Amino acid sequence: MSDNNKDGIMNNDEIDGIIARYCKNFFPRIEGEENLDNVTLEVKKEISKPFRREKNRTINAKKIISEVKEKIAPYLTIAETDSIKSTIESITETFFNKIIVKNFLELEEITNSDIAKNIIEGLEYWRNKTHEGKKVSYGIIVDTDPKDAPNTLNLFKILREDYMAPVADGLNSFIIIDINGNIIDYKQYDKFYADSMLPYRFSSTAEEAIPNTQKIMILTNLGDILLISDRELKYVKKAKQWIQYIDVAEILADQISLIHKKPIEKNDILIRRIYQTCLDVSFAKTGCIIGIIKVEHEEDVKSLVSEDIKNSSEYREKQNFFFLNKNNKNSKLNFNAIGRYKRKELASIDGSFIINTNGKVLNIGDIISIKGGSSSGGRNAAALEISKYGIGIKVSTDGYIKIFKDDKPLIRIE
Repeated sequence: MSDNNKDGIMNNDEIDGIIARYCKNFFPRIEGEENLDNVTLEVKKEISKPFRREKNRTINAKKIISEVKEKIAPYLTIAETDSIKSTIESITETFFNKIIVKNFLELEEITNSDIAKNIIEGLEYWRNKTHEGKKVSYGIIVDTDPKDAPNTLNLFKILREDYMAPVADGLNSFIIIDINGNIIDYKQYDKFYADSMLPYRFSSTAEEAIPNTQKIMILTNLGDILLISDRELKYVKKAKQWIQYIDVAEILADQISLIHKKPIEKNDILIRRIYQTCLDVSFAKTGCIIGIIKVEHEEDVKSLVSEDIKNSSEYREKQNFFFLNKNNKNSKLNFNAIGRYKRKELASIDGSFIINTNGKVLNIGDIISIKGGSSSGGRNAAALEISKYGIGIKVSTDGYIKIFKDDKPLIRIE
């Protein structure tokens, strides 16, 4: 309890601290951005029918925090106990569930918005359950285009029944509902799309035939909740925290353009491959380090691996296995030419996966020598070292992504 807390009553700073744990991951965080007035959530909102013109609408971080505090106002004068803190945390989490899903489904003009609450509660019910000893995954598609459902059965009346556990796995099969929860269809998607900007395991929903009025919500068997729209990942809930997925590909393109000294667009094949690999590793929760190095620093980056490691038989065998030995005819391995699933596996190997700005693979599985005294963790410190020569990306085993440049953090999605 802080010094300015009197008579056991929770003060404003303590309440802010509880809310901050939820707010900090709700907004994309550019390093150095401290002013909440400038931190916004961007929401695409349809404003004209039938022409379906869209504009970007933003929600200010301070506005959301203020609304949360209004919700928990009745608890501000109650003595501080673990149960009261838990209640406040629960109210805050529920508020964020509602505002995220409501904006994702674009429900602002729809009077019946219980669907946001019902879907999250349904997915979180199965998040905490197992079926035949295994974690349950689930896939729901909400068709926001008003229409009469051919089936009047409401999903939320049956979603928690045991017989619903093995259906709609969120990989190949989905239950499609309308905005009232009425079941429209139970559909299977068989094809996965290697070039999609979704995690590969969930790329079946990148099918062109899926209209942009259909909003996809997936519970993974690792407990993440994914919100997908227009074939792009918009939000993810990890544990109790929501993460907004901003346009990381565009940020990578801008930064690699700077170190490559020529313009690179976010749809450039190398940018797409790097971002896809980060997503795939993130949702496999294996962790990785990826480095994108300036061509002129190819020799310099070799100094990041100690001579003892380089001289070991294990290191030489590893280089031979990955076709990186200079005497091997396949030594000119390019990141763009590696299949998507293989890229994820190679990046997940303990150590770093380093390429240059042309995509040439320089190192796979190299252990970066870290200076003594690092307190930020091995992957974090390694990505920082790599960033001295370009860009270092760290994906943690929790699935969080951090990007470093010039020996300092650039952006984090966590």
